[in-house]
Amino acid sequence: MPQVTLPRAALTGHVTNPYDTEVWTKGGTGRDLASLGTPLARDDYTTARSLDREMNAWANTTMAAVLGGFAAIAAVNTLVMTVLDRRRELGTLRLIGSTRRQVLRMIRWEALLVAGAGVALGTVIALATLIPMTNGLTGQGPYVPPFLYGAFAGSALGLGLAATGFSARWALKPSR
Repeated sequence: MPQVTLPRAALTGHVTNPYDTEVWTKGGTGRDLASLGTPLARDDYTTARSLDREMNAWANTTMAAVLGGFAAIAAVNTLVMTVLDRRRELGTLRLIGSTRRQVLRMIRWEALLVAGAGVALGTVIALATLIPMTNGLTGQGPYVPPFLYGAFAGSALGLGLAATGFSARWALKPSR
C-alpha cells in the first residue's frame, strides 16, 4: 500500500499523540536538523523500513507455523482417538471374517475421505476470506503457489493416513 503524507492540521482530530514521530524535510544539513532528533537520509529510512518488514514477515511466518502445529496436533489427536474408540467395532469385523489387511484398508479409505474433505473445506474457507481481503488491499486476487498448496494438502493427507494407520495397527493387535 502506498504511503500518504498529510499536513499536521489534517491529522489533529485523528491522532492521540500530540507530537510527530517523524519530520520530513527537504534540504538542510545534519547539523541544522540535529535539534529536531536524529536525522536520517532517505536511504537510511528505507533500510530501516525494509528491516521492519523483514522482522514482521519472520514473525508472521513463525506464528503461522506455531498455529499450524497446534492444528496438526489437534487433528492427529482427534483421528487417533476416533480409531481407538472403535476397537470393539474393529474386533467385531475381525471376528466375522475380515482380514487384518481389509480392516486396515477400510481405515485408510476413511482417513483419505476425512482428510480430503478437510483439505477441500479448508481451501474454501481460506479463499472465502482471502479473496475479499486481497481484493480490498491490492485490487487483485490472492496468489498461492501451486507447489506450496500441494505440499500442504499432501502433508494433511499424509498426516491423516499416518495417524489412523498407526492407531489402527495398535487397535488390531491381539490382546494378551
